[in-house]
Amino acid sequence: MILNEFEELRNYVNNSKRNAKNEYYINRLKIKEGNIKDTWGIVREVIGCEKKDMCITNLKTSNRIIHDKLEIANYMGDYFSNIGSVIQNEVSRGGCAVNINVNPTSMQNGFEFVPCNVEEVEKIVCSLKSNSSGVDGLNLKAFNYVSVYLLPVLVHLINLSMVKGHFPSELKRSKIIPLHKGGDPSEPCNWRPISVVLQFMKDLKKMLLQTSLSVPQKSDMQ
Repeated sequence: MILNEFEELRNYVNNSKRNAKNEYYINRLKIKEGNIKDTWGIVREVIGCEKKDMCITNLKTSNRIIHDKLEIANYMGDYFSNIGSVIQNEVSRGGCAVNINVNPTSMQNGFEFVPCNVEEVEKIVCSLKSNSSGVDGLNLKAFNYVSVYLLPVLVHLINLSMVKGHFPSELKRSKIIPLHKGGDPSEPCNWRPISVVLQFMKDLKKMLLQTSLSVPQKSDMQ
């Protein structure tokens, strides 16, 4: 009799703990809805997968192993910069190259630049979900505090950049962070680059994308 009561009480306590835990994580996920970074942090916490910060302590090259941090950084920078053309050449040699024929005359007078306004740029800024800081240390939260003052300036810079067809080289700076994909960490191919850019770059890229998507509708592109 006592054993049965103990088992019933134990099962009740375990079920209560399980339900409380489920409700706790469901509420946390609801609060972090739309925040991909924090959502994945909660998922890793639930499945017991701790985030591991990998550091490249040594790197294998074609003829030696590098240990110096600055030399590793420079080598990985060159590797990430050239890997695209290397893969393209390999694909071309394999006979898988794709040729796209575009009639140049179809683009004549086909692009009409429409200046953006404060409302459009504000909508783009609000659509950006990441709260991580750019290479300049500015994140969306800090930007939103002073957006009423910065948005008109941002709109002017975006319009000026598109009208002139020029983007200042100072704003092209980015910080490249290598993320380990798995496998031997000393092999360059087992890392992928994440580019941390300026907040202004994110806004301009989205604005350019919106503008370029409207081109086919205003041209005779086939």
